[in-house]
Amino acid sequence: MDRGLSEWTDMVKGPRWGRVRDGVRSRLRRGAWYPVLSAGSHSVVLDVRGMSVSVHHAYLDLTFARPTRWSIVARPPDAGLMPESWGAWYAVCPGCAAREPVRQVTGTMACTRCDQGFHIDWSASAKPLDERTRPTPAHPHAA
Repeated sequence: MDRGLSEWTDMVKGPRWGRVRDGVRSRLRRGAWYPVLSAGSHSVVLDVRGMSVSVHHAYLDLTFARPTRWSIVARPPDAGLMPESWGAWYAVCPGCAAREPVRQVTGTMACTRCDQGFHIDWSASAKPLDERTRPTPAHPHAA
């Protein structure tokens, strides 16, 4: 199947992956991508660990292809289970949804859970950062 036809087929089917937008309070994990089971005019049904969860489409980032870049997420004020050593930002693996400290600011970072390497994507999930606000990587031994 040629690429143009494949992309058209994906658009007809609708979005295949969704995640909660930055700043939205939700039961879903920030930065994690979930498969889309169905999409209606106002809501999207996501597969969250085998359960169907309906979310208003305005609260989601949606895409047709499985993401291949780390999501960079601002640490929420109520992140009690996340080590303080990770700092103000953390990364979410697009392959397995593991949360990791941001160990580098650019390039490819390997996931310690699934051993896959993915590019880091500041533009998609973090607010635009200038050099003064861009975080430094977490300590290499941060846990």
